[in-house]
Amino acid sequence: MIINQRKFSANVGDSSVGNAGPDAIEQDIDNLLANDQELLGQINDLDADKVDNSRVLTDVPENAKFTDTVYTHPTTAGYKHIPSGGAANRYLKYSANGTAVWSDLGDAPSVNGKSIWTGEEEDRGTDEDTIYFCY
Repeated sequence: MIINQRKFSANVGDSSVGNAGPDAIEQDIDNLLANDQELLGQINDLDADKVDNSRVLTDVPENAKFTDTVYTHPTTAGYKHIPSGGAANRYLKYSANGTAVWSDLGDAPSVNGKSIWTGEEEDRGTDEDTIYFCY
């Protein structure tokens, strides 16, 4: 008899003659299923020695380094962040390669001899020697 692509035959003993009936085949199937359960239990027992609640319980080598979980943010030029301390009427001024500091607009450089001003549109002046940036 074939069930789920597995061939089953009944053992009717050495002294038996003839074909096995359905009771004998059913008993063989029960025996095979019991063996499968026993094997599954043995596999689970082996796994239980190594894994507990998704944690591997295997000894870690003494000099092991866990570099996959350590992140160090670079501090070289291009990786630095805007410093704290910004406010209205302040700008970021060059300090060093990849580094800036907040500075007051009174310290702002001039462009072609013209000063730089930032502020509200309604406070904007009309001085020709000033470059106006309004917000």
